[in-house]
Amino acid sequence: MSLATSLLASPLCAAPVAFAGAVVLREALAYLPDVRYQPATYQFTVAIPVRVERPLARLTIAIPDDAGPFGVNLPRLQEVRVYTPSNPAGPGPYYVAHTLPVQVILEERTLVVNFPQPIAPGETVTVEFQQMRNPDQGGIYLFEINALPAGSEPVRQFVGYGRIAFRDSQSGR
Repeated sequence: MSLATSLLASPLCAAPVAFAGAVVLREALAYLPDVRYQPATYQFTVAIPVRVERPLARLTIAIPDDAGPFGVNLPRLQEVRVYTPSNPAGPGPYYVAHTLPVQVILEERTLVVNFPQPIAPGETVTVEFQQMRNPDQGGIYLFEINALPAGSEPVRQFVGYGRIAFRDSQSGR
C-alpha cells in the first residue's frame, strides 16, 4: 500500500460528504392557518431524489421569530412526528404511511431531526408539528430547511424556505 493510499484510507483524512443533487422541499403547510388557531398542525415534506446519490441523515427546520412574542411558538418535542407520506406525489395535507424512528432535539429556535437509519435516495419524508398555536399576527412566515447527508463530514445543503401564510380573517389579511 502506498503512502497516499494509506493516508486516504485513514480516518484522520475524512473527506467532506455532500449530496450530488438538490434535496427538494415539496410543500410546507398549516392545517387551518387562521391566526391564533389552536391546535394547528404544520407539515414540511421533503423529497430525496435518486440523483442526490447519498442518504439523508439529518434535517433542520429553523422556526421564525421575526414577529417576536406574536410569532410562531416552538413545537413540543413529543408533538413532532416524522413519517413517509401515503401519497408523496400528491398535494398535502399528507397522511402517515410509515412512522420513522428519529431523534428530535431543539437547538435554540432550530428543530433538528436525526435519522438513525438514514433515508435512501428516492424516498420522501414529512416532518409534522402537532398541537401548535398559530401566531397572533397574520403574514407569511419563513421556516428555513436544511439537509445533511450521511457521512462523517456532512456538508449542509439549503433546501429552501417553507412558506406558511397565516391569515387574520377579521382584518382580511
